[in-house]
Amino acid sequence: MDLQEEVSVWSCRCSRSQPLLLALEDVPRVRLPVGLHACEICLEELRTARGKSGALSAWLRRHRTCVDPKEHLYLPADHGFCRNSDEDKNMRTRRFVYERFWDQQVAAGDCVLVRCSDKACINPYHLWISKSPAQKISPQIKTLILGAAEKGLSSKTTQRLVRERCSLELSLRSIQQVRSEILKSKSCAT
Repeated sequence: MDLQEEVSVWSCRCSRSQPLLLALEDVPRVRLPVGLHACEICLEELRTARGKSGALSAWLRRHRTCVDPKEHLYLPADHGFCRNSDEDKNMRTRRFVYERFWDQQVAAGDCVLVRCSDKACINPYHLWISKSPAQKISPQIKTLILGAAEKGLSSKTTQRLVRERCSLELSLRSIQQVRSEILKSKSCAT
């Protein structure tokens, strides 16, 4: 609820519906039905949602603006798969969340990986696309390691920096491999 001078503006988290405007003197008299915490668009999506994937899609659309990029997000009792009703097949939960939240199709050969070290996390801000399922070092993390190397930070300090900023536990060997790859590419470019 947003209070302005003479009007109170009530709006849904999804930002897809028109806000409800009430005169300030009417606000104390308004009693919302029990359980009504969404606009008609969100409520209709939840009513018509079929199964886990339908409810998850509706939840993602409604909470799109509220998902905190710094926090982990979990799906209770997730067994790692969602049913994609569009294609009538199962798909991994992370792929499903990535496609629905960012509204973009992930290519068949690509993998959706998690940036943080929490394998159960499905926060769309923690997800990224990779060509290889074994790769866990995203381009952003490579940039962070490169920046640390340019500042003369040790591998151990870089390891702590990656852990703090990206919630990812990398081995010293992985950090040293990234550094050597960067040095090799720079020496080949010159």
